[in-house]
Amino acid sequence: MESVVPPGYSQAVENPEDLAAAIRSAEFEPCLLKRSPTPSWIARLNCPQVCLDFAKLGSPFLFTGVMPRDCYTLIFVIDCPRKANTFNFNTEHHDGYLGFFPPGWELDAYTPEGYSNATLTVPAALFRAAVETSFPEIPEKLLQRGAILRIGKAEQESLRALLSATVKMIEDAESSLAGLALRREFERRLLDGFLDLLRAGEGVGAPSVTSRTAGAVSHLRQA
Repeated sequence: MESVVPPGYSQAVENPEDLAAAIRSAEFEPCLLKRSPTPSWIARLNCPQVCLDFAKLGSPFLFTGVMPRDCYTLIFVIDCPRKANTFNFNTEHHDGYLGFFPPGWELDAYTPEGYSNATLTVPAALFRAAVETSFPEIPEKLLQRGAILRIGKAEQESLRALLSATVKMIEDAESSLAGLALRREFERRLLDGFLDLLRAGEGVGAPSVTSRTAGAVSHLRQA
């Protein structure tokens, strides 16, 4: 008997290992950087093709592993009270940044207490088709190597409003998220919103052999 995928859920998590579910299909491990963890929160909206994950961290963490192997992954940093660091891009960042990861890309990041993000995973074929239509000028280098992008405050507003509305829908027991038509509409709006940020982003960090090596050395020194 096939399992039924819930349209959405939210939950508090106390075990750091539970945060491994914060990005669908990713393969990573969270390393707690605090003796006694403060509970974190994760939520998910399953759309027909894309998936939107939220995470709000109660403690500082190191995350290492691999992003979904069959999807492009876009991570928008909603809140970051102290600087975070994505070591594989050798980039410090804070709220309002967008991380763009090609399929199967390395994840090696430090996140402070109080950090929160929204992660959209998009099947590779769907993402390629979407950018051909709405962002045909996207550099092939960006598609192959990813980047950390700085987003202007004005450009963030529309997506932030959509993400806020999405959280309310997920947490509202009376919402109609079970309806396929509504989730298709959310899927369209989410994909458009994240692509708008990708278009508006100013390149900050893009990986190379040198930068990734430097990032690993920095990571080891901090550890």
